[in-house]
Amino acid sequence: MTAHVPTRWSAAKAASFARALAVAATLIIGDPSRAQEVSVYRGALSGGSLSTRSYFGWMAEYLQDVHPNFAWSFSALDEGHFNAHHRDGYDVQLWGRAELTPGFMVALGAGPYLTFDTLETDGMGGYVDRHGWAMLYSAVGSWRIIDRWLLLARINRVESRDGVNSTAYLLGLGYRFDREAKSRRRKYGRDPAPGAGIAILDCTTIPRR
Repeated sequence: MTAHVPTRWSAAKAASFARALAVAATLIIGDPSRAQEVSVYRGALSGGSLSTRSYFGWMAEYLQDVHPNFAWSFSALDEGHFNAHHRDGYDVQLWGRAELTPGFMVALGAGPYLTFDTLETDGMGGYVDRHGWAMLYSAVGSWRIIDRWLLLARINRVESRDGVNSTAYLLGLGYRFDREAKSRRRKYGRDPAPGAGIAILDCTTIPRR
């Protein structure tokens, strides 16, 4: 039977999350000369080495271009509950990206993940918060659906030093702050509709006919 883990945050977690929001806000307004992107995700998580059951988590991310094919990102990740764990945290990733067709892009990213793992202890409702480091590996497919809005499909793989590994499959919605979309609107009066597709778990695509 799956153990219940308290969902309330400790003061340390709350303070850490507030600092992360402040950092994200600073980043979003900090460098308007480069294209920026914000996105939110929701999806199912498989506990991998811990469990075969699936759970739901969420993710919020800020991404900034450094080159047409390279970017970096900062995100807050909540992996949800699995067994006696409730893990969340913050990560920074470096990305390599390629636009395969107009409006459709694939990306691979990796980076360190600072984790806060709420673990149930023996006793009546006892729990402890454990801090640690893991690596987060990601693959993303993004479709520009209209103007600056993006539809996103993502796979996250967490490899932890303590063996608490997980894989998550997420769908998301993003908004891109870039000059490209603005220039297209000025030229055409609207944003040309990009090609669309369907994502499956191995990250291949089936084009719409």
